Amino acid sequence: MHARRFACFVLGLWLGGGLLVAWLTWVNQQVADHLVNDSNPAARLELRALGPNSRAVLRYQASEEGRRYYQAWESAQIILGFAFFTLMLFGSRENKYLLAGILVLILLVVFERTLVTPALTAQGRLVDFAPPDAAAAERNRYWVLQTGYLVIEGVKWLFIVALAGQMVFSRQGSGRSRDSRRKLDEINKPNYSRVNW
Repeated sequence: MHARRFACFVLGLWLGGGLLVAWLTWVNQQVADHLVNDSNPAARLELRALGPNSRAVLRYQASEEGRRYYQAWESAQIILGFAFFTLMLFGSRENKYLLAGILVLILLVVFERTLVTPALTAQGRLVDFAPPDAAAAERNRYWVLQTGYLVIEGVKWLFIVALAGQMVFSRQGSGRSRDSRRKLDEINKPNYSRVNW
């Protein structure tokens, strides 16, 4: 497979993986609320045994799963990013701007994985069981961290779309030339006769 096509495929996987993890996390939170509100009678009896905090326990479990998904996805992004960078560096003739864009993506993921995600996880665990009216400062800090995380994710997705667009629409380094069709037609000219075996 051509290196540029494979690179676009990898960028699509990267973007799709991020969307999948975000969707799974959202669905987990919805399932926790659904179990409390619309569960069958047997499940309601079991949830009653948890006491009035049954919703908080289920949301905590869903949040922990989401945190594990994000940590695993960030680790996978770092591995995928380095493999992708190596492929583009040694397996293609792409320009330095594309390689710099891939490095920026990797650095954003490393920043998320080492600084933002641990702080967000710790802050999220603090507010998981806090009453809604108490711990307003902790909740505000959590939402600031969550907003920062979402901004970094948005920047990553914009970089991915920009890199894919650059590879799809750029002819430089792709091995294609603007006059390739003309060169193909020159084979049938008298001066370029076919070799007869």
